[in-house]
Amino acid sequence: MYVAYDSKDEVFNALDSEVEKNKEYHCPICGGKVIFKKGVKIQSHFAHAKNCSCEFETYKKESSEHLEAKKDLYEHFRENIVMWKSNIFLKLGRMIFR
Repeated sequence: MYVAYDSKDEVFNALDSEVEKNKEYHCPICGGKVIFKKGVKIQSHFAHAKNCSCEFETYKKESSEHLEAKKDLYEHFRENIVMWKSNIFLKLGRMIFR
């Protein structure tokens, strides 16, 4: 899975650089402990700790191609939303200072 929460319920995405490896995270669905995994051969992700009984363990069924597509979509929308927010800010700024 790509998304997890920390102890303050702040959302973290495994694809972002601000995820800390030694920090504690929990599953957004079951609340169980998850571990951040970042490797050379595998895509960065959060995985349930051993002996977790999450009812929604659908992440194991996603192929590497599916995960790669989700990563591409996330990066595309993240970049475009930043551009969109910048454009809105500039347009609003022009309206305010007229």
